[in-house]
Amino acid sequence: MAIHVTHGPEHWRWVEWLLGAGAVLVAYVAWTGWIDRNRLIVDAFSFEEALRRADLWDNPRYKRPSLVRVKERANGDVELVVQGLPASIWQKPEIADPFCASFGVERFRSVTQDPKRRDRVHLVLASGSLDQVVKAAGREPGTRRLPKPKVKRDRDDEDAHPAARMSFLLGYGHDGRVFWQTPVWPHLLVAGSTGSGKSTLIRLIMQQALDRDWLVYLIDPKGGVDYLELLTWLAEPMKEFPQDALPLLETLWAKHRERLTKLKEAGVSSLREAHQQGLLLEEKPILLVVDELSIFSSNTGGKDEKEVRVRAHTYLERFALASRATGIALLLSAQYPTAEILGSQIRQQVWRICGRVDDEVASRTILGVPGAEKLPPDKPGRFLYVEHGELKEFQVTLP
Repeated sequence: MAIHVTHGPEHWRWVEWLLGAGAVLVAYVAWTGWIDRNRLIVDAFSFEEALRRADLWDNPRYKRPSLVRVKERANGDVELVVQGLPASIWQKPEIADPFCASFGVERFRSVTQDPKRRDRVHLVLASGSLDQVVKAAGREPGTRRLPKPKVKRDRDDEDAHPAARMSFLLGYGHDGRVFWQTPVWPHLLVAGSTGSGKSTLIRLIMQQALDRDWLVYLIDPKGGVDYLELLTWLAEPMKEFPQDALPLLETLWAKHRERLTKLKEAGVSSLREAHQQGLLLEEKPILLVVDELSIFSSNTGGKDEKEVRVRAHTYLERFALASRATGIALLLSAQYPTAEILGSQIRQQVWRICGRVDDEVASRTILGVPGAEKLPPDKPGRFLYVEHGELKEFQVTLP
């Protein structure tokens, strides 16, 4: 005897409901952009910076716009709902061009007035290739020209976003701007073969540090020829040889110990926290630049010279391990940072970015993955870094 199981109308209603809910979810994911891909990030800080660049932040002629909502589309475009100015203002080139450039895009894909609220405008930022992003940021890909250095900030610390004072713009990638965020990674290693753009990037970071009243120190065995326009503004004269650099490192280590004592007395855990509370403002952040780390690992010279190199390298290891709290950041450079040159202690504490190298072995040594050997040789300033296991690319440009 065969048994037949039948399903009534109630069963099919549940199936239809589940299918309908699934279709709605898929459509919502596609529309809002919850897809694993490169994204253009827009937040309150980047929006403020874009307004300043477009002269809309403190312009007496216009009401300051506010960001109501950000919607990311599946095709990579980003829609901003902005309140405060009509669409006609946003369509002016002197406003639209610098605003879009601050996000690394060439133009608005569309500017439409909200049909329900006259004070709201929908701005759609069009995504593009990396070269388009770089060009939109104000420089041709591969540029190596830098403007004259500034030694004063555009605005006081009280008016600046906290992240801006502790982060350095490196360039533009598919995800938008790329920053070295010292609260996350207090030390940075820039690697790559000759002509890859290391000095250009280091000069850009040094200039930003000087703009923010950081104390900048430079150790450069090449004599500082790549940083001539910045040498006047260093906290101390540039050091060229290890025997000259060692007293500087000893002085900075003593400064580190002194700051630790002050932090304990103030009841705070870091210089950044102290500054946020208005404490120890006389203690400025420090950027120590070592352009070519290999000078501290060379085996040439006599016994005394080797001892000086070992002691200097030991101080760098100490800074890498302990100076996050005291506001001392290391900016290191090397063509090929092997285990002997970098050392295990420093390697674990630095954020590593890499320009073009000669072969896959060098890329794996620096980044842990291949890829840097494939960077275009005709575009100096193109760098790779690893974020959450993913290899990402950016081009050094100027704000």
